[in-house]
Amino acid sequence: MQRHHCATVIGFALVALSSAPLRAQGAAGTWIAEFDRGMRNENGVVTSLGKVRARLVLEPRGDSLVGMLTVFEPAENAPPPRPIRGLMTKGALRLEAAPVDAVIRENDEERHVPMKTVYDLTVSADALTGTQHSASLDGAIDGQPRPFSATREKKKP
Repeated sequence: MQRHHCATVIGFALVALSSAPLRAQGAAGTWIAEFDRGMRNENGVVTSLGKVRARLVLEPRGDSLVGMLTVFEPAENAPPPRPIRGLMTKGALRLEAAPVDAVIRENDEERHVPMKTVYDLTVSADALTGTQHSASLDGAIDGQPRPFSATREKKKP
């Protein structure tokens, strides 16, 4: 009886370990996203700097996902592609894009601040939905979560 119990525990452990890469594979692929380019906070009034479209490509690497986020619309002044990586656990996907040098304007002064963006998403078939949140690497600036959504890019026949 003890051997049977031990084999069952080992079997459950193997299934649990093998399911992490499978979850990551569910988010793998090419996604077309639309989100706010950025936000402006002027005298406490927060407004969008406009919408952008981007391609998000995710590939599984073990229990992680790695990829690239490339803004393609509007094309003028599009930032360079950003490496992105993350984990999927229990249906929740958390991605973090490589930091960028953001221009912050306050009181007629301009400064450059390294900022990271974190995406907290849910994967549902061919849709990613959730929020994106930007913060400075030193924690001094912590933006509000903004909506983020993407749909799986359909392969052309």
